[in-house]
Order: sequence, then structure tokens, then C-alpha cells
Amino acid sequence: MPLPEEVVQSVSSTNFKSLGDGPSFYHNLAMSNAVNQQNLAAQNSIAQQQALGTVLTAAVGKIVKALTEADAEEAVSLNKVMSGDDVAQKIASLIGALGFGQIGAKTAQTTPPPTGG
Repeated sequence: MPLPEEVVQSVSSTNFKSLGDGPSFYHNLAMSNAVNQQNLAAQNSIAQQQALGTVLTAAVGKIVKALTEADAEEAVSLNKVMSGDDVAQKIASLIGALGFGQIGAKTAQTTPPPTGG
């Protein structure tokens, strides 16, 4: 028993439509995959930038700390090298001046009172 002509035309139309829609379906599928890959690449790029930012922040922090913190020995050494000035010599001079001042003060305290003469 043969198929009715209406069924044959309906199946034929459906097949023709499927063949016509196929390229656009696969094109859209490829574009969707490309967009997903771009999104993934963008997320990876952002994560990489954030990691690099963390590393740079730590590096700058260490550099600033090294520039702003100096111990006493380093400061004295740098002062001597840069100015040729010896801090120990200055301290010895100051102690000597203070000692001389104290001797003068003691002498003034122990000076005998003038006698009526």
C-alpha cells in the first residue's frame, strides 16, 4: 500500500528544512564554543593579573621596608662613608666637653669664700 501524497510531501519538507537549518545550527554551535573559550581565556587572564598584582605588592613592600628601616650600625657606617665623619670621635669630644664643664662646676662649688681683707 503506497503512502499518501500528503505524508510524502510533509516528510520531504521536514527533511529539506533540516538540511537547510543544519549549517546555521553548526555555525551557532561553533560560535557558542568560541565565546566559551574567550570567556575562559578572560577569566584566566584576570586570575593571572591578580596573582601578579599580589607578587608585585609583596615585592614593593619588601623594597619599601628595606629603604625605610636601618639599624644603628648601618646608619653609623653610612654616615662615616658618606661624610667621612666619625661619630665615635664626636661622642668622645662631647664626653670630654661635658667632663670639663663638670670640673669647672666643682671648682666653683669648692672655691673658698673670700675673707675680709
